Amino acid sequence: MRYTILLGIVLLTSACVLQPSVVGYGPMTARGGYQEKEIEPGVWRVLARAGGEAGPGYARSMAEFRAAELLKDRGFSWVQTLEEQPRWELGEELEGGRRRVTREDMELTVRGAHDPSKPTDCRQARCYTFTPDLMMEQARTHLRFKRVSASRRR
Repeated sequence: MRYTILLGIVLLTSACVLQPSVVGYGPMTARGGYQEKEIEPGVWRVLARAGGEAGPGYARSMAEFRAAELLKDRGFSWVQTLEEQPRWELGEELEGGRRRVTREDMELTVRGAHDPSKPTDCRQARCYTFTPDLMMEQARTHLRFKRVSASRRR
């Protein structure tokens, strides 16, 4: 009886480990996340990566949230998006000729501003300016956040 229970626990644990889970919002790991780099004074490139199990647009939401968080922390009232470059890695073919997305990347180039004017150095056809709070609010609805234990919050 004891061995049956132990075997059940091992199988259940193995099944949970093998299930793909959506990467939580946080710094880049082997599974995904975000990273940023200042590429010129005041201009940042934010890269976000998510597995296909997260669903379409998850990497975009992560990149937008991080860009807004980054610039808000630096005292800017506005986020100007200068360029966005989405990329997808496709897996095996599904029925109907569609292919499964196995990884989604979003690279945003952003700059902080103190007024709502449009960017003067837009690097693509469509650029936009948002408040960091609005950008974070819109992106937050799509994201899963990593839980922080009570001991780490202090």
